[in-house]
Order: sequence, then C-alpha cells, then structure tokens
Amino acid sequence: MKIDVEGCECEVLAGGKQTVEQTRFLIIEAHTAEALADIQSQLGAHWKSKQIGASDYLFTRNSK
Repeated sequence: MKIDVEGCECEVLAGGKQTVEQTRFLIIEAHTAEALADIQSQLGAHWKSKQIGASDYLFTRNSK
C-alpha cells in the first residue's frame, strides 16, 4: 500500500488500523527525520523501514 497524504500519514495510519494490520508492505513518504520517527512510532516495533527514494520509505512487517 502506498500512502502519500502530504504530512497526514500518522492520521491515515491511525484511521486505517485494520487495513494496516492486514498489509505486509507500505510505502510512505516522509520529508523529515521527525516525520519518519512519527510514522515509525505509529506503526510500532513490528515494522522495519528502508529508504527507497529521496523521501520514500518501504516498511515491511517483521515476521513473527
């Protein structure tokens, strides 16, 4: 799933918890280190991230 909502990523993640729980991969745009940290905090420790573009990050769910 790709999320690009101009700074409202955490709000989208919070509102779509059930969908995110069923998703294995997310691509989310984060323009600042603070935005990335907020997204990582919202997703939780069971997600890891990798930068794949200037401001795009691929989040993958850690295997259980």
